[in-house]
Amino acid sequence: MRIEEAINRAIDSRLVAQNKLREKLHNSSGKLSASKLGDPVQWQILHTLGVSKKELDPYTLRKFLRGNDVEAWLVDFIPGLVSKQLFLEYRDVVGYADCVIDTKDYDFKLGTVPLEIKSITNANYRWIKKGPGPNESHQLQAAFYGLAMGVGQALLSYVASDDYRVRCFVIEVTDYRKKIDGIIDRYNEAKTAWEKEGLIPVFEPVEKWQENKKYNSYSDFIGLSGKEAGDLVRKLLEGVSK
Repeated sequence: MRIEEAINRAIDSRLVAQNKLREKLHNSSGKLSASKLGDPVQWQILHTLGVSKKELDPYTLRKFLRGNDVEAWLVDFIPGLVSKQLFLEYRDVVGYADCVIDTKDYDFKLGTVPLEIKSITNANYRWIKKGPGPNESHQLQAAFYGLAMGVGQALLSYVASDDYRVRCFVIEVTDYRKKIDGIIDRYNEAKTAWEKEGLIPVFEPVEKWQENKKYNSYSDFIGLSGKEAGDLVRKLLEGVSK
């Protein structure tokens, strides 16, 4: 039987073109994003400086698109929805909470709190349900929104992308305040080092998977000293401005 690939090629081509356009039109705020709190400080600095990341392949772009669709689906079912995509800021770090909800009809009466939504595979859903619990970077992001809103709790919901099962965790904001403040402090120190000395932090992974070059969006910076990384940033940014 013959296999026709024209549809796949058309999808890949459009997704790649759309992603390139998004990257071209994106203007960095120059501020650390809540979604980057779990990243190595080197990645945080490179992102806020506007250094281009490694180009995403069509498979990854399809996964992101599926995740966005699933998360949008879940929002339509959220009880007590107050607002969507609420801009929040804490200590000059910014982000958008997926939802803000009133929990008066929930199992736990937490008042009005932020809700962060993450789409995951069914295999990852089973792994989280089995015991390890939520990814720490996701907990940091949800807790950040709670800090920014001045509330004691936040919700973190996982939705399985294959069958739409949902697992929702209550995040105690105070459990993460010290760690979030520490991350922001280290970022600010690294930002000052760049501004005053032209240095970029050396790459130090926060989580095991970040050691894999395959998943490193800034793989050209692996193994570079602070000065070498700084020189490369200047070269890349000069190339963009020309």
